[in-house]
Amino acid sequence: MSKPISLVEGVTFQSMHVGRIPKGLREPPTPAGARPFVGHSHIWNGNATCNPSETQLVKWAREYGEIYQIWQGMERWVIVCLPEAVKEIFDKHGTVTGSKARLRVAMDVLSGGFRMLFMPYGKHWRAVRSVVHQCLSITSAEKMKPSQDLESRRYLYDVLTDPENFLVHVRRYTASVIMYSTYGRRVTSLDDPTYQAIFEEAQVFGVVFGTRFMVDKYPILEKLPKFLQWWRAKYEPYHQKEVELWMGLWNGLKEQLASGIHTGCFVKKFMEVDYPKMGISEIEAAYVAGTLIEAGSDSTQNTLNSLILGLVAFPETVKAAHEELDSVVGDRLPQFEDSQRLPYIRAMVKEVMRWRSVSNDHFAHLSTGDVVYKDYFIPAGTVIVGNTWALHYDPERYPEPGRFNPARFLGTRALELSAGECINVSDPCDRDHWSFGAGRRVCPGYTLAENSLFILTARLLWAFDIIAPVDTATGK
Repeated sequence: MSKPISLVEGVTFQSMHVGRIPKGLREPPTPAGARPFVGHSHIWNGNATCNPSETQLVKWAREYGEIYQIWQGMERWVIVCLPEAVKEIFDKHGTVTGSKARLRVAMDVLSGGFRMLFMPYGKHWRAVRSVVHQCLSITSAEKMKPSQDLESRRYLYDVLTDPENFLVHVRRYTASVIMYSTYGRRVTSLDDPTYQAIFEEAQVFGVVFGTRFMVDKYPILEKLPKFLQWWRAKYEPYHQKEVELWMGLWNGLKEQLASGIHTGCFVKKFMEVDYPKMGISEIEAAYVAGTLIEAGSDSTQNTLNSLILGLVAFPETVKAAHEELDSVVGDRLPQFEDSQRLPYIRAMVKEVMRWRSVSNDHFAHLSTGDVVYKDYFIPAGTVIVGNTWALHYDPERYPEPGRFNPARFLGTRALELSAGECINVSDPCDRDHWSFGAGRRVCPGYTLAENSLFILTARLLWAFDIIAPVDTATGK
């Protein structure tokens, strides 16, 4: 019986996966091992390893080159692995590669369709994005520097008085910066009830966003009656909690502004825009603000944690940073104005985002039209993935890519440019990293994030020596 079943499965798999290919073009190469109906999911399920250079996506990149395709369930994924290919496919073809694959649990159930991160590319998404860009402009980010100055000073005090909990203090720093930037309120303690609610919500969202649910791989399951859609029962209650949380913050600020309490936060700016005329509902606006908090806090926190790991693992970088800081600022506290005179510190920020990308091992878009790259044909409806670790761990571009080595950026054009300028360079090889994504889905908070990372990195290394702990039992 096994032979006929195998034959039927093979025919079914081929019939669902082979489509039209224009004359003179070809599909990207496909790794062996795909199985009927599950594709390559049994080989790679979206999880990264502790060693970025050993992830399955990077191994395949070494074997198949700049572009290849895999199957996740019934979805075609094209994996893009070189800067030139990323520039061409994500940037130049941005009008048809700027959408997102529909994540039915993360977007439809947990988010109620309101998270900008998952909205399909189109007029409505562009309207929301334009408001976000206004709120997160370079001018707006400049106005948040006093908050970053204050919170980084508080961080130094926290580490000085409670060094054992240095990672907890990082979390408070990033949470307070983004909360003040978004809603004009500080997080002075992680026991803050509002922060606790946001943290719990972010934990749930992180799990859902990082999971490839069956209904995402096999959309036909969505045809089931709602009472049989087992994924809804667990996450619909969390959506109601999200609505209460984000609308509570939104309405709270509205009441403050109505009573004459003014703040220069992003949401105040959002409220001043005539967003209803742009087709943006109030709950969508509240979700946009919530998304800024989620992304801004977690990503910056994780990057700073990785920075500390890199400093401990590669102590020569601490020595080099101390020498630069001693030479440039001496006994006074580093300021934002010192940035151009602290190239090694700026290089540290770029290097940690290359070394341990917050986007993990990939960023994914959806093609809404056919794409031709060289002689490769990518049909509409394909999930197109930027292979972050292949981009960041290319030994030809980054010798010894597993080393945390800020000096690799010294003397490069990338170091002369801000995060926003690097994103828009014409030569993709001048780009510093791809942690902020590519194309029309680039993270809009790159300036705020870069400022937060620079000032804390400079001040942390100015104030402290950073060394690995010693085991009192072994002396090692």
